[in-house]
Amino acid sequence: MIEMSEYIKGADVSTLAEIEKRGRRYFDGDFEGDLFEVLAKNGFNMIRLRLWNEPYTKDGKAYGAGTNDIFTLINLSKRAINNDMAVLLDFHLSDFFANIDRQVMPKMWENLSAPELSVAVYEFVVKTLSFMRLEGVMPTIIQIGNEIDNGILWPIGKDIKSEEFNLIMSSAVSGIKSVLPNVPLMIHLGQGTNTAFVTEWLSSYSADSFDIVGLSYDPSMGSIGELNQTLFVVEKLFHKSTLLAEVTCAGIEDADSFMQELLSTISTNQYNLGFFYFEPGLIPNKTVIWGTQFALEYMGEQELSKAKINPLFDEEGKAKSVLSVIRDFTRT
Repeated sequence: MIEMSEYIKGADVSTLAEIEKRGRRYFDGDFEGDLFEVLAKNGFNMIRLRLWNEPYTKDGKAYGAGTNDIFTLINLSKRAINNDMAVLLDFHLSDFFANIDRQVMPKMWENLSAPELSVAVYEFVVKTLSFMRLEGVMPTIIQIGNEIDNGILWPIGKDIKSEEFNLIMSSAVSGIKSVLPNVPLMIHLGQGTNTAFVTEWLSSYSADSFDIVGLSYDPSMGSIGELNQTLFVVEKLFHKSTLLAEVTCAGIEDADSFMQELLSTISTNQYNLGFFYFEPGLIPNKTVIWGTQFALEYMGEQELSKAKINPLFDEEGKAKSVLSVIRDFTRT
């Protein structure tokens, strides 16, 4: 298990570049700044950024939802680091959103065999990290895969008990360690309140190369107590540090009390490293569709998921009081 120098108060702001193009502004009292400045002013110390392999059609049409290619990653990483915030890099290993329900193979890798795919994964992470090093924006934590409850890089890596899944994961680890031998690595599962599932998953896959288990949580999944039970089991049975890789207050009227209870509860676990609030800068009371028609075609779906959001700013970009709850929280 690992420990960090300070409790992580983090945010996933991967969609920010797209939001800013729509003229979104952010205020904290009389202070106006970009989202990085306002978050840093309120005690946030780490930013989580996703990376998609090639979030465009073959003729260059963007998939949207941030269109998180390597150049977007570099630009947002620089802005985070310039505001004294570290970066968690989230390799989706897909051209668009990867999660519990979908792990679509990148277009460039569609016809590869399992051994060829493992080489491609290795080369991709090495190329990414080498470029980040060249740009002076190295990540502090690296996540391999996003919500990989049901595997990764379907169909080849769909079975977490298979040799193919292990080959993909070990290739990613080897590539990362060739560039950053000491960086902490994180696995991310989407069912934060399902202790039985997380226990079974970690019992099925030998996660010796990973230091952190990241979990997703929003109130619709279950209670804070159920989430905390999962964190406790991961720490005590599997000897892993934990992070809330994605958390929101979606559907909660009293977000202040919710966040106070959440942080006070999860931080009682010795090796809980902190949390990342998911997309705090989105515009509330809007129907947010994750992506464009071109993303829909890539995913092979009839409609894209609608986002569950409860941002930390109102329609005018003014900070909500829950932001000060996070700012004032101190782990005891």
